[in-house]
Parts: sequence; structure tokens; C-alpha cells
Amino acid sequence: MQKALNAIMSSSVPPQVLWAVGAALILELTFYFSMGRRGLWSSGRLLASAFVPFLVYSVPSGVFRLDSLLMLAALSAVICLWLPLTHKWPAADLLYLGFAAAVYIAGLPKQIFRTPIEGLPVETLGQLLWFRLGLTSILLHRAGKSVGFGFVPKPAEWRTGARWYLFCMPLLVILMYALEAAKFRMAPGVWWKAPLTFLGILWVVALAEEVLFRGVMLERLKAAWGTVPALIVSSLLFGSVHFWYDQRFPNWKMVALASVAGMFYGQAYLSARGVRAAMVTHAMVVTTWKSLFAG
Repeated sequence: MQKALNAIMSSSVPPQVLWAVGAALILELTFYFSMGRRGLWSSGRLLASAFVPFLVYSVPSGVFRLDSLLMLAALSAVICLWLPLTHKWPAADLLYLGFAAAVYIAGLPKQIFRTPIEGLPVETLGQLLWFRLGLTSILLHRAGKSVGFGFVPKPAEWRTGARWYLFCMPLLVILMYALEAAKFRMAPGVWWKAPLTFLGILWVVALAEEVLFRGVMLERLKAAWGTVPALIVSSLLFGSVHFWYDQRFPNWKMVALASVAGMFYGQAYLSARGVRAAMVTHAMVVTTWKSLFAG
């Protein structure tokens, strides 16, 4: 982050690059925070929207490349059109989630948004776009209104999320030390970084993962197997996507921690009957991890 700020403040960054980054980010955030407006989006509009931030950024900044455009077109077509074309086939849905995760883990969205200046964090645009495309498609074609999608939790959801966070953290801390997965080490600048970390996790990572694993997967498994088996299996599946956490494969310790945490996120979801409470628990846990167990 410090390198990014230095790069932005440096006179070596051309004004047209800063304007291009700013304009692309504003556009992407506008699209991102309109995901819940079902009447606004269709699969075709969603696909078309993938190209706008890329072109707004890459052309003025001088980093436009045809191979990046073609990669964006291919990946966006799959992520936007897969679900409406396959209907509700469980196997196809699992493949979809696997594809979305594989693309993200491989860092392909980052590669599309190339930077002309070292340290300028334009790869964030690619990550945000990938989250938005997948999440909007899921909201359009798989998640019902009962998922409780939204960016701002209600007071009761804050309380529910905080309660399950308090239940969760003592067990996670014991497990961290038992697995030697982390140790107490307060992050530098924690007092001003923690609120920003919380909001970033709440509105991006927790939002996407809770819709996927609790709003869609837990609900579908619950309808087939009942609440307890669905909670266990969805939590284990949630844990499994952390095999690559911190670029350490296989990261069994993080899989175990995430699986346990997923049980509490699921309980928050079930208690509040919506993902916003689970987002609160999730964001609180991750913020605590990054703030007090850094390194």
C-alpha cells in the first residue's frame, strides 16, 4: 500500500494515467454497488459492462493490448453466460464455482489490467470486476430474494453478526495456537487500517463468499439434506477454497480454520435469515486476523 501511495504521489505518474485509473475505478464501483438492482442487469448488459472499465483505463494510459482484451472477452463470456445457459444443474453450478475460483487464484483478472507504473495498484480493478461479474450473475440466475443481499446490514443483523463473532473468536484463537498457524502480532498502523480493512472485507470478500456459500450453497444443501448436514458440508467446502491461501499449497491449517469459521458464518446466516449478518461475522473475524495476528 505504501508503494502504491508513493507511486500515486510521485511526479513520474502521468496525469492521464491517474485520470484513467480514477475514471475506471469510479465506473467499476458504480457497477459494483448496483449489483442488487435486478431490473438494471441482464446477462448481455453484464457482459458488455465488463469492457467499459478496461477500455476507459487501458486506452488513455497507453497499456491497451489485444491479448488482454481477448482474455477479458473469453473469461467474461463464460462467467456471464454459464448460469443462464445451464439452468439449475448442480454439477454445472459446481463447475462454475470451480472455474471462477481457478481464474481468481491464477491471477488472470490481475493480468488483464496491466500497469504502466510499478506500484500502481490497478490490478485491484481486475479483482473487483471479477467479483462483480460472478456475483451479479449468481444474483440474477441462482440466488432468490431470501438470500437477503445488501451492502448495509440492519441493526439486528449487526447484533447477530457480532454475537456469532464473539462465539467464534475464542475457538479460532485456540485452534490457531494449537495448529501453530499464527501468533499475536499487531499490524503496524492497526488503528487506522482496521476500519478500512473491515469495510473492504465486508463489501467485497465477505459479500461474495457469503452469497456463494451461505446464500446459495447452504440453502440448496439444506433443501436436500436438512440444516445440520448442509451447514457442515457448506463449511467444509468453504474451507477447501483456502487451500491456496497466502500462496501456500496445500495450506491445511487455513483450511481447518476457515472450515470452523464457516460454521459460525453459517449460524449467523441462519439466525438472521440473510447474508448480511454472516458478512458482519466474516468481516470481523478476518479483520481481527489481519490486525492482531499479522505475519
